[in-house]
Parts: sequence; C-alpha cells; structure tokens
Amino acid sequence: MNEPIACVVLAAGKGTRMKSQIHKVLHKVGGRSLLDHVLAGVEPLNPEQTIIVVGSGREQIEGAIKGRQGLKTALQEPQNGTGHAVQCAQAALDISAGVTLILYGDVPFVPTDTNRALVEKALESAGPVVLGFEAHDPGSYGRFV
Repeated sequence: MNEPIACVVLAAGKGTRMKSQIHKVLHKVGGRSLLDHVLAGVEPLNPEQTIIVVGSGREQIEGAIKGRQGLKTALQEPQNGTGHAVQCAQAALDISAGVTLILYGDVPFVPTDTNRALVEKALESAGPVVLGFEAHDPGSYGRFV
C-alpha cells in the first residue's frame, strides 16, 4: 500500500451502560484499554495521522494518550451521532489520505489483517467499504439497510 492512510477512532460516546466513572474506551481487557487494542490494530498500517474523536469524558482520553506520537483529538460537541463525529474528525485531518479508516473505540479486537483488507478493498474500489456481521441475536446492534 503506497497510498497515505488516516485513521479516525470514534470515542465520544458517554458509555452510560457501563455504569462507571471510567470512560468506556479506557476500560481494560487483557491488561490493555479498549482504545489501546484498537490503536494496536492499526499501528502496523503506519497511518500518517490518527484522530480520536472525543466528547463526554474527553479529559480522561486526552490524559491516556498524552505524549503518544501521531495521535490527536477532535472534539464532538454536541454529540449528534456517528456521522457528525466523522465530520468533526474530518476538520482535524491534516492530510489528504488515500483512505481514511474509521473505527469504533469500543470495538477492540479487529485484527490488523482485517483493517489492512478494508484499506486494500477501499483502494481497489475507489469508494467506501463497510465491515459488518450477521448476529444470531442482533439485539441492540445497529443495522445495515
């Protein structure tokens, strides 16, 4: 892949279902925060820039990433949904990426190979690519229509 890659991590949600004072993406699984797992899944792709969209509890996230190279935040205020979060990130991007990979900060186990395949497919198709799954019991998961 020779095209520049940008990464946007959506982490502005309030995480009210967590019932915790710790920001949702900073909860730990396997000794690392959810956010750290997401970032580890894209680091081997060498993104030119990674924007973390923050909102509620942004001070916690900013503290957790302080001093880390290549990471910066974009504020989503007010929090008007996923599309609005991406718009807030777009304003913070300093590069014209060949591909912008948009990830959820609370979905920690997307492997690097999957992220790489998404980037490659987007370059191949010259258009948007979406990763989804079929759940046996979709419950409150979002839907592709």
